[in-house]
Formats: sequence, structure tokens, C-alpha cells
Amino acid sequence: VFGDADPALTTDCTVAELNAKAVREAGENVGEYAIKVEYTENANYTVTVVDGKFTITPKAVTITAADATKVFGEADPALTTDCTISELNAKAVREAGENVGEYKITVEYTENANYTVTTVDGVFTITPKAVTITAADATKVFGEADPALTTDCTIVELNAKAVREAGENV
Repeated sequence: VFGDADPALTTDCTVAELNAKAVREAGENVGEYAIKVEYTENANYTVTVVDGKFTITPKAVTITAADATKVFGEADPALTTDCTISELNAKAVREAGENVGEYKITVEYTENANYTVTTVDGVFTITPKAVTITAADATKVFGEADPALTTDCTIVELNAKAVREAGENV
């Protein structure tokens, strides 16, 4: 597996005088590499060498997008993944949308033959913004028209307006 230490390489030679040992072709990326047999020449033996192959397979990696939350109207927080492998350049990207609700966070990464990547999506939640609307106090003199009634709300989308209870008596 990519990134793991090489196992001990062996031969099936049982003749001690030949000092046979297996040596693999250099390389650390996913692929196949030749395993050659090196031995000490000895006139008493006719040696037939059968080379082997050393295979490095992709490392399995799971990259998870972290869940994130923001309050409606605020800036998005930084989105993150749990990936620590710099070659994959993993980043979290969220589905577009600014209204209250849940949006998918996906993982984007650079393909690399040394890794078999599985991704786990996260959830981006936009929660409602808490707003308190206060009606401004008002007075009027009996018999006169009502003054304009107002609130302290500056959020146009809420269309907040003050209304008073019915009645004209003091």
C-alpha cells in the first residue's frame, strides 16, 4: 500500500553459499516494480533466476467535509475538511444559497493515482437571525388625529409596522 514500509523481500534459495537476496527496483508511487535476485556466483551450481514483481497499491483515504453553521445575514465561516494529505489539495465547497435552511458541503480534491479517495459530505446550516422589534411610544391629544406610529425595525423585508389598539376615549 502506498506510504507503507516495504515488507522484507525473500527468495526461495536454500543454498547458503549463494548468498541469494531479493532486491526491488526503486520507486515509491503506485505501480509494479521488478524484484531481482542477486547472488554470489559459484561454479558448483547452475542457477536459474526467476524475477518477481513488487506491487504498490493505492492508499484508501476518506475525506470528510466538516459541518458548519451561520446565522442568516452573516458571512460564511471558513469551510474545512479533515484531510492532511497536501498532494490532494482538498477543500470544502458548499451549495449556493443564503436563506435559512440546510445546504450540502462537498469535498473537492486533486486526483492522485497513489490514493483511492472516498468523500463524505457535510451539512451547512443557516439559522434564523433573532430580531426584536420595538414599537416607539406615542401620545395624542383627545380628538386629534393619531400620530405616525413607528418601530425601530430597519429590516425592509420584514415590513414591520406599528398598529394601535382601537379606541378613542381617555
